Amino acid sequence: VKKAFYNGQRKIVTEFRLRVQNDWHWVRIEMDLLSDDAGSLRSLAYICDIDNEKQQHDEISMAEHNQLVLRRKFGKAVGDIYIRVGEIDLNADKIYHYKLDRNDFLPEADSRSFTELSLYFAGHIVHPNQRAEFERTFSYAQLLCAARENVDKIEQRFQLDLDENKHYIWCNVLVRFFCDDNGKNYAMALIQNIDNQMSTQNTEIQNLEKSRNHLQTALRNLEQSKIRK
Repeated sequence: VKKAFYNGQRKIVTEFRLRVQNDWHWVRIEMDLLSDDAGSLRSLAYICDIDNEKQQHDEISMAEHNQLVLRRKFGKAVGDIYIRVGEIDLNADKIYHYKLDRNDFLPEADSRSFTELSLYFAGHIVHPNQRAEFERTFSYAQLLCAARENVDKIEQRFQLDLDENKHYIWCNVLVRFFCDDNGKNYAMALIQNIDNQMSTQNTEIQNLEKSRNHLQTALRNLEQSKIRK
């Protein structure tokens, strides 16, 4: 205390646990360091019980920690399922892209309006044979209309060249609509890679087609053999 006083410090605050009857309580002590006319050190100390405050702080800290863990788990799970995640502010024609940073999704505003981005997406990312369909389905005007009509979601499959290297993959494009307590309309845009799923589905269809052809051939042969008899 003397060292602190002579170094110019005039207040000391510390927290510790103090036994009160049969229990331990967190307390805070605040000590004002003073000097009398003779220059001698004098102190005025206050002790207050902060046990409830400490418990509330610990509960809030734990809740914040749990929330962070949940957000990171959610971010990791979404990152495993969807290759693109965005939030569309339908009232302002803006879009925010969510970037995965340490398993936590962080929003990043696009410099373009959603209208501009949607037109660019249709003209450069979507397969040429599907561009007109994409423009009809996911234009700003169409999404705004769907939100006002309380549509839950719009979902459709497209071939997309997300890296713009002329390599198209099948993707499921999903837009879900929401409205917050202030009446703000927004939507979450999610893109899922389903190329392997579509490839497997196409293989199954081809195998079924082959089986059907074999069956038809076998039936024709059977009919012809009956005619010859």
